[in-house]
Amino acid sequence: MSRTLPKANPSTEAIPVIFMTALADTTNKVKGLSLGAVDYITKPFERDEVLARVRVHLQLRQLTANLEQRVTERTDALQTAQIQLVQREKLSMLGQLVAGIAHEMNNPIGCIVSNIAPAKQYVADIAGILQLYQQHYPQPVPAIAQALEDLDITFALKDLPKLLDSVKLSSDRIKEISVSLRNFARSDSTTKVVVNLHDGLNSTLIILGHRLKAFDSRPAIATLT
Repeated sequence: MSRTLPKANPSTEAIPVIFMTALADTTNKVKGLSLGAVDYITKPFERDEVLARVRVHLQLRQLTANLEQRVTERTDALQTAQIQLVQREKLSMLGQLVAGIAHEMNNPIGCIVSNIAPAKQYVADIAGILQLYQQHYPQPVPAIAQALEDLDITFALKDLPKLLDSVKLSSDRIKEISVSLRNFARSDSTTKVVVNLHDGLNSTLIILGHRLKAFDSRPAIATLT
């Protein structure tokens, strides 16, 4: 019995081997199977038996190939699902982080916005007092006159309300972005809720506003509102 079977060669190891032998004792059968044969036929043999055995092993080979293909497909699908699960987990964590940042921004922004109106009123009151002072004391002492000139009090009183308006405008913008981030993350709700699609789109456009501006490599991206 040959000790060299196709199983020993990587290029032919997948070929099923059926050995034919006149040795019908168990020892030789076991020896043949241990060398890599998948079946045996003792001599003399019948043609139909050989064909039937070959047909069975070809079917087994096809079934094995199909099973291996299904295993490969299931493995690929599992890997894809695992990647998607990791990505969803990352997005969930990112959403929680964004919502947390937006929440932390709300308090200081609210404080700034709520204090701008009183600050403008204080500025107006101080300006009124200074004007009243200048009316009653048009000739201040040299030290005060020099300080007023160095400060350019007229310009400062005129420009300060504009600065406060600019602060309010910027604060409102930050507050708008904060609200948009929170709406975009939607981490404050664990159940499905009815939302306004237009609000969601507007929130997204606000967040991506800087990406819509023109760059060297492309023009500005126009949006329809």
